[in-house]
Amino acid sequence: MTNLSKFIQKVLSAISPDEDLIDEILHPRDLYPVSQSECIQSFKQRIQQALDQKEKVLIAGDYDCDGIMSTTILHEGLSQLGLECGYYIPDRIQEGYGLSEKTVQMAYDKGYSLIITCDNGVKAKDALQKAKELKMSVIVTDHHILPETVECEVLVHPDLLEPCFSSLCGAGVAFECMRALNVISDEFVEYAAIASIADCMRVGGQTRSIIQKGLALMNEKGNIHFDPFITRHPINERDAAFQIAPKINAVGRLSNIANVNTFVRYMECQSAPQVAAYAQSVNQINNKRKELSNFVYGKAQVLINPMHSVLFAADEQFPEGIIGLAAGNLCSQYGKPAIVGTINPDGIKCSMRAPKGFNCVEFLADFDGFLQHGGHEQAAGMTVDPTRYEDFKSYLIEKGHHYKWQAQEETLVEIEPDEINVDNVRSLDAFRPFGQGFELPRFILRDPLVIRSFDLSQGVHRKFVFANGVEAIHFNQSQQDAHTPFEQIEALIGTVNLSSYRREKAEFLIDEIIYK
Repeated sequence: MTNLSKFIQKVLSAISPDEDLIDEILHPRDLYPVSQSECIQSFKQRIQQALDQKEKVLIAGDYDCDGIMSTTILHEGLSQLGLECGYYIPDRIQEGYGLSEKTVQMAYDKGYSLIITCDNGVKAKDALQKAKELKMSVIVTDHHILPETVECEVLVHPDLLEPCFSSLCGAGVAFECMRALNVISDEFVEYAAIASIADCMRVGGQTRSIIQKGLALMNEKGNIHFDPFITRHPINERDAAFQIAPKINAVGRLSNIANVNTFVRYMECQSAPQVAAYAQSVNQINNKRKELSNFVYGKAQVLINPMHSVLFAADEQFPEGIIGLAAGNLCSQYGKPAIVGTINPDGIKCSMRAPKGFNCVEFLADFDGFLQHGGHEQAAGMTVDPTRYEDFKSYLIEKGHHYKWQAQEETLVEIEPDEINVDNVRSLDAFRPFGQGFELPRFILRDPLVIRSFDLSQGVHRKFVFANGVEAIHFNQSQQDAHTPFEQIEALIGTVNLSSYRREKAEFLIDEIIYK
């Protein structure tokens, strides 16, 4: 690292990557060779059997970005091989997550003999049992935590592949399955890259290679299906995370006004006018998602007690597909675990988000009033028995008061305004993609010399100008920020960015302002 600039050395020192990751960063590689694992061999054999016997195959997907991209990869790839292939993604609100007994029965009734799940399946115990009773075959391709047993004919999972594949998302697994069948497409790399970014996968091994190659291909030749969602080129993983992924996810979130299965058709459509028309409708759906998110977030802020250790807000008007976003926003704003729920007669459906260091699953483990629940350390979903609603609220207050956890301290890289220049910001591109396991740290400017400020969008945003001419922008400022003069600023925390508006220039994007 001795040949790197002082700016880059400071960034890498803050990230502290291990030696293997440093090697991946400094010596980018193409995709790893196709997996030779036993499960991949079994997958290839079962697909060949399906081809030989002219079986009908149903792809059973999921309603988020990863699930949609997985479904598209498998459906397009297997169709190219000549299989008669259909797909189905369940309605998020009406049917919920994962392969269901209803879907299995529907597939059987329509003459399908083989079901292939993607981005789901390892926990579909009842549905897999139903398929067994109907003498249907199931291939499960998934990346979620494996239970002790998965009753299926073939299981393809990162845990069963070589170590370089350990961080694959659902679409990454689907992509590797298609590579094993020698069905290779640049678009499949791009789909897997967007899914990996959307699902916040650890950026290492094959996942890192997929993201690098997928974004490079999109920047080189564009993508007819993603380009309508992008406001500038070239794009990096941050652009994909904030411009592409939310719009894909919006279709699955608002299942009351959109059918997520149509997004697979969109991904397979090559007619420019049809693509443009559907993309426009997706953007409209995403605008509706933003509107609903603002409503839920605003009302949740009124309903929570900010003094409680675990924030909680629930209301009959909260759309189920939006509550996770609101919980995440509350968690970010207050630095506390947050639960947002929608109240229905058949159960209070809730979504929980928590800061690093807090374990959602462990925290919720002692409550016995869930109709359904599951999740990870920092995110969980649950349905509370409506007769236990008051018990649940009491549980959150009581256990939240006694539950001990330690927030992980964030590493901030201290820089000076003079270091915010085009060369330094562009030099970060050599180390992209950043993400889980290799996160670009935030920067802190202490006692910045601000010479003036002015508001944008009627006070929604504010721009600051430093003595050296560098600009800093604070989007969606709070009321406190709006009424506090810049002379009171002690430090600014945020990220650096290249703006191409009128001319290329480096700027500082403010996440947080610390006052004297």
